[in-house]
Amino acid sequence: MDLSRIISISCVFLLAICLILCICVTLFLHNTVKESTAACLEVQSLLERVNESAAPVQDSTEQTPNEHSKDTAVDNSIPTDVLYHQFCMRESGGRIAIYTSDGDLVKTLDQPVSMLPEADQAALREGISLSSWREVLALIQDFES
Repeated sequence: MDLSRIISISCVFLLAICLILCICVTLFLHNTVKESTAACLEVQSLLERVNESAAPVQDSTEQTPNEHSKDTAVDNSIPTDVLYHQFCMRESGGRIAIYTSDGDLVKTLDQPVSMLPEADQAALREGISLSSWREVLALIQDFES
């Protein structure tokens, strides 16, 4: 066999490997986009449910339970999960309230705390720390069921 034939066969073999890798990467990216889209739709659905069940903040100057309390007005146009990475859920005026890690009130839900099991009521009195908005939404969903 001459050298040019060996080089041609090697090139065809390398091209076949590259083609297989491209197909695998394309399938992986396609599946990732599909899963990401499904997750976005699920989060959007949960956000809509929370917004429907959330009561408007009645007093924008209500003091939060944090010792470094601030007067806050909630701006629902800003995506909360982008701005904050820590939340605290606790009882406020007999309702479930969601605060940022800084102690700023995010939302007060319509659901009365008295409708929850005693263990959940006790946890809300102490404050439940959550590390993402997704955890907040999941806990709200648990309380609603």
